[in-house]
Formats: sequence, C-alpha cells, structure tokens
Amino acid sequence: MGIAIVSRSTFMERTVLHINIVNFFVSVARVLEPRLTGYPLAVRAAGSKRTLMDISSEALDAGVCRGMMADAAKRLCPDLIVVDPAPAEYEKAGALLMKLAAQRSPQTEAAGPGHCFIDLTGTRRLLGPSVDVADSLKKVIREQCGFDATIGLATNRLVSKIATRVIKPKGLCTVIRGCEEEFMGPLPINLLPGVEQRILEQLLQFNLRLIRDVNRISVQMLQSVLGPAASEISRNAHGIDDTPVRLLEEPAPSVVESITLGEPTNDEQLIACALFGLVSKAGAKIRAMGLAAGRIRLRILYADGA
Repeated sequence: MGIAIVSRSTFMERTVLHINIVNFFVSVARVLEPRLTGYPLAVRAAGSKRTLMDISSEALDAGVCRGMMADAAKRLCPDLIVVDPAPAEYEKAGALLMKLAAQRSPQTEAAGPGHCFIDLTGTRRLLGPSVDVADSLKKVIREQCGFDATIGLATNRLVSKIATRVIKPKGLCTVIRGCEEEFMGPLPINLLPGVEQRILEQLLQFNLRLIRDVNRISVQMLQSVLGPAASEISRNAHGIDDTPVRLLEEPAPSVVESITLGEPTNDEQLIACALFGLVSKAGAKIRAMGLAAGRIRLRILYADGA
C-alpha cells in the first residue's frame, strides 16, 4: 500500500495577501516630519544630490517623475520639497512592517521596500477569514508604522500584486477565486508585472492595449510577435501564477557566476566579452528557475589583489 503526500494547497484554497506601501520612501519621510503631508514631496537618491528616488502623488500630478533631476523637477513644480534619504529609518520601518506581517503567517516574504507577500493558506481556523485579517492588518500598520497600506487578496502572488496596483494609494481589494481573468481583463497591459518597455511597445503596435486583448490570442500567435517571452506573458495575462511565498527565514534565491582571465589585461573588448558570457550564463539559470533578477552585484578582483 502506498502513501501519497500532498501539499496543503492541493486541498485548501490558496490565499495570498500582498502589502504595498505606495511611495514608501515618501511615506517614511512624512512619518518623520508630519508637516510634509499634503505637499508635493520628493526624496533624493542615496549618494546623489540631484536624482529623485521617490515622489509623492502631489508631485506626480505636477508632472514630476522618479529619476528626474531635482532642478528640472523644481521648474515643473516650484512648490516641490526635496529631502535627503534616510536609509536607517527605511530599514527600521521595513523591519517593523515585516514583523507585523510575519505575525499572521511564517510564510512572509519581503518583495522590495514597502512590499511583502503573506501566504494565508490554512490559517482560517486560527485567524479567521482572510478579508478580516487584511482589514485588521491595515489598521495595525497605520497605528504602529504611521502610514497607509494598500492590500490585495487573491489566490496567487501575481493577482494579489495587481490588485494593489488597481486601488493604490490605499485600500483593500479582494479577487474571488475563479474571477482572476475577469478581474484583470479590462486592465491596461502595463499593469502586468515584469513586462519590459520593448515588449509593451510591440504589443501596442498590434493594438493590444488591455489584458483581455492578449487573452484572445493564442500563445503560438503571440510567440510570432514576442518570441520566447510570449508563454510567460500569456500565463500572467490569464492570472496564472504558482510561485510560492518563501518562509521568512528562507534566503532569497541567488545565482553566482565568475570567470578568471588567463592573462592580466585591460583590453576593453576582451573584458566586455567575459562580462557578456557571465551575464548570459546567469540569465539562463534565472530563466530556468522561473524568476527575474531583483539585484545585480558585480565584483572585480584585479591582478594586484585590489
């Protein structure tokens, strides 16, 4: 007699909650200095006095955008207030956010500044309905962190993330199981996470502007336009995503590639070829894992040991 071992998601309805603190760096700045609330605000990038790392909705409405030079932003919005970054405060606020999230489930994964996923599958008997969990978490974040949270609830990470994009800067959006495609259909394609600008432009050239436009086309036809990226985009457009939420203590996956040149050289072409090879190998491994890179670190060791 054999014993079959199945995961809990096989017989339980999967529920993933996504927390999105919109304009996280601006939100932290306003907690530190409440008088800035309501005014157009921008936060400089670390190590730069000119580039803007984050902006408030008021600044966005005035035509300012992330990555803009401070001088150009000031010309567009004379009332713009520009503040310096506060890395220690961001770390403190992010740690508190993760602590509050992890109290709901050990499967809590950070997904960038002010973003995290919580897998609530199987917690109903302990915590109650997931909507109630999300609502109480919003209130706790407001009380203890000082800023508003946007929360999305769905059966997977992808749809819960898109849900927060639809209702931001604050609110709670629940996508009922089986309604993922219907919910996403009327939304613009640029709300799909990870769609490169190049691919977005190709889709727009074929008048594919909404997610439902992509769903009406077969994967084979989409491949003739987009190539290998078509399969993943089609799955995302249908709201399909089986990516798990990692346990809190589980390290983020990483790919490391290295090369040692046979002879010391400053030949730019040889160095460029070596870097291209490293990037190609690392990219292939990342694609095979079904992931995308969130951070890239390059380490160079010279012949003299520096």
